[in-house]
Amino acid sequence: MIRSFVIALTLAFAASPAGAQTAARSNQQTEQPARTYTQAELWNRSGDRISFTLAGLSFPAEIGAMRIDRISEASREGRGLDNAILFMSPDRQVFATVYVYAPALADVGLTAFMTDHAIRLQSDSGLRVTGGGIVAAGGREGVAIRTDYTGFRDARLASSAAMMRAGGWIIKLRVSGPGQRRAEVEQAMTALLRDLRFEGEVAPFPTRAVATGNCARESGRAARREPTDQAETMEDAIMGHRLGAEVEGRTGPLWCPSSHFRLPNMSGPTPVLRATAVAGGEDSRRSVLVALVADNGTMVEVVQRQFRGRTRFVLMHHQIGRTSVLGSYDAVPTDEQIANILSGADREGGQARAVIDYQASGDSLVTLIAAPEPATPIT
Repeated sequence: MIRSFVIALTLAFAASPAGAQTAARSNQQTEQPARTYTQAELWNRSGDRISFTLAGLSFPAEIGAMRIDRISEASREGRGLDNAILFMSPDRQVFATVYVYAPALADVGLTAFMTDHAIRLQSDSGLRVTGGGIVAAGGREGVAIRTDYTGFRDARLASSAAMMRAGGWIIKLRVSGPGQRRAEVEQAMTALLRDLRFEGEVAPFPTRAVATGNCARESGRAARREPTDQAETMEDAIMGHRLGAEVEGRTGPLWCPSSHFRLPNMSGPTPVLRATAVAGGEDSRRSVLVALVADNGTMVEVVQRQFRGRTRFVLMHHQIGRTSVLGSYDAVPTDEQIANILSGADREGGQARAVIDYQASGDSLVTLIAAPEPATPIT
């Protein structure tokens, strides 16, 4: 799996009105622990609304007949990076979940693609898409992707999914219930999209769905891993750092499904998408491949870098709240190479050169990693 070795240098990137503040620290110093939050600090219940305070988002406390059943963190407990509200109808047959989470690469099109993939993995040939598209949310036009389904899972549920991006946050909405209550499910999603609010400085981005076409056949040549020095590792880490709207410039809307491979301990195949157009120009930073591991934003991204007359392809492993900068290659790795890196079969390919840890506050910590120098023989 993804591995790291000895910490060589740490850089802190802290959000401030004047921009990113940078400070160098040696690995001999003790780093401040990541900020933690209680549920009371993350959520504010007032009247008929419940607000996620870190992003200035609020939601109705009641959705039709559904009421809040519980509030939780799906992962990274206490960090405020992976949050959920579960709503239930009085008979517990219709249910809704609001997820607010901070994947390192927050891309709504890829989130919608992978959510649909996960829904199909949980269902059989009886699954049908009954509606959806690019819709409004919170009074903002064109910011959410919605898809309605019937025949979800073996229970043949009606289900609806919608997602959008505000700042570095992905907001994913899910409503499901018995097939005979499909109208209730879809009305609940419509109400949730209508009644959520963007109340802080974090605004939603216009969104676009992933468009897919046919992929050209791979050349079959395995990409060669190239040596990188600390300066290039620092450049790659800065490039990989989450920088607001820049994400939309790095990941384009046009992809082609390349292949699927199955990883150990995963319930289904991992889809691989390749960009249909490559980057051009000096200092370009363009995603050319993504292997989508989970619908919470866990993925491997290959970024084409054209810088100082040299073209490199950099691998990045994204998760909620973290990016690991992996190897640099002379070409786009094959699907088999990506599979071997993710499975742990390619141990060297899974070694991180840098790790970027994000906090819910918007601050982040970049750690450059280096293997220990070989010992000098005593003469």
